[in-house]
Amino acid sequence: MNQYYQKRIIAFIDILGFKTKIDDSLLSETTAHKLHTALKRILQIKLDNEDLSSVLEMKSYGVEITTFSDSAVISYPADDIDGLFFLLLDLVHVQLELASCDVLLRGGITIGDLYHDGNIVYGPAMNETYLLESQKAVYPRVIADVHIINDFIKEQVKLGKADHYDVKDTLNLLKKDRDGKYFVDMLRQDRELSDGGDEYFRWLKNLRTVIVEGLNRYDSPQLKWNEKLQQILNKKYNKSAKENRNIFIKYEWLKEYYNLVVGDEEAYYPVPQCLERDGQKLFRKGYNQLRIRYEEGRYV
Repeated sequence: MNQYYQKRIIAFIDILGFKTKIDDSLLSETTAHKLHTALKRILQIKLDNEDLSSVLEMKSYGVEITTFSDSAVISYPADDIDGLFFLLLDLVHVQLELASCDVLLRGGITIGDLYHDGNIVYGPAMNETYLLESQKAVYPRVIADVHIINDFIKEQVKLGKADHYDVKDTLNLLKKDRDGKYFVDMLRQDRELSDGGDEYFRWLKNLRTVIVEGLNRYDSPQLKWNEKLQQILNKKYNKSAKENRNIFIKYEWLKEYYNLVVGDEEAYYPVPQCLERDGQKLFRKGYNQLRIRYEEGRYV
């Protein structure tokens, strides 16, 4: 291996539809505020890590974070399975925070040769994650090169650096999609929200609003959203129905994923306090009521 490179676990993420959000932000202060908040949060990932490094000696894990405007690269040394677990957990947290602001992320994860020190990051693994994000992720999801990750996990088990529980905890952060790709299963990580059942339920309701508004806004054939704004953007930025459709299918994927989560009869999500007294039946009813439906020509 080249002396400049180290074997590292790497994720590359960026904001989905960034150009569209920039265009929309010119005519919507709400969109501009959400975008500004998201960009500050991406930068905060790096600042938080630097703060934790001095207090909790997080640098012992060898994490490196580089941010560029709407994108970020996070990497850990591929020394043991902990690096993979912490990387996936980092991605869960940033997705949870930004999704409720209607800022969706797309990205890729792999393991390979990388140079990553401060703001300098390059190498074959960086190229691979960029290709995963730009060509294969498609939807608002962070996908993993599962073959490389499986080989890495098997190696860690063989070397005695990981046991059954380590593997289970790590793989529980990933889910297989219908197209066979594995992605970070952010919506099922209720334990990563600090307040238990109430916060998780409120967070899902908030995300539901984001998805419904996105679906109705970009449903091009029916122009559900502000038609005057649509016409201005079409004229000024040559924004076509095809572009709207491309955005719409991203929200449609998110809706399908969301509905699977809230309708999962096998899940053990925390019960919000307002539902506890009536037990499991009302608990299921409460979550099932969060499903997104299509009624009378619009999403509700």
